[in-house]
Amino acid sequence: MTAKSMLRQFVPPVVWSLASRAKRGARTPPPREDAQVKSLRDAIPGWLNAGNVRAFDRCIAAMPEGAVIEIGCYAGLSANAILHFLQKHGRRAALFSADPWVIEGPAEPAGSGLGEAEWLGRRRAYIRDTYERATRLHSAARLPHHFEVSSDAFFADWRAGAVRTDFFGREARLGGPIAFAYIDGDHSRDQVWKDFTHVDRHLAKGGFVLFDDSGFHPLDGAAQSAARAAAMPAYRIVAKAPHYCLQKTG
Repeated sequence: MTAKSMLRQFVPPVVWSLASRAKRGARTPPPREDAQVKSLRDAIPGWLNAGNVRAFDRCIAAMPEGAVIEIGCYAGLSANAILHFLQKHGRRAALFSADPWVIEGPAEPAGSGLGEAEWLGRRRAYIRDTYERATRLHSAARLPHHFEVSSDAFFADWRAGAVRTDFFGREARLGGPIAFAYIDGDHSRDQVWKDFTHVDRHLAKGGFVLFDDSGFHPLDGAAQSAARAAAMPAYRIVAKAPHYCLQKTG
């Protein structure tokens, strides 16, 4: 009998299990967060899942030639993270994004004295202003081509190859192949699916699409549309950590 087997006779199973689990965990520490992304989190309000950050890094490193698309930007946390990874991997692709900043809730905080309409208007102005300030601060040398429109209007211009003046006052021509798309706009099932079909029409072979908030509950709209997309023959699941990241293979 080995010393290990003798020890197991005297150690309660639950203690042994916890010790073994701790030992395994010590061998595989969680990946360290990118320092620049951590800095962005500290400075910009918003939500950015760690799995999405890893997907940005992986997809941007491996994506084919084409543009990067972001649907839904909020205050600019994810936009600046995407621009960081484009810089990190030496990718020259431009980032195009769309968000009309239609604000719904949360309810007016007690004591504001503004009324719901004025509260939502000021909140929208704050988020819009924060997006501009954050992007001009963290990505001044590589501003995105942002358009303050719905995703449907954005993709209509993309199909048409339209020239439009972006949020920062520059003319930009939309259109062409898409290399990576991040879908994080209206999370209803129908709109997420519509956004995906727009992306699919232009996504280059080997390109990637990441669905935010698609991994929490199978009945959520984003999860349903992402699972439907993943079942298409032309796509494979690259990651689900917890959200769906797909690659176009055909």
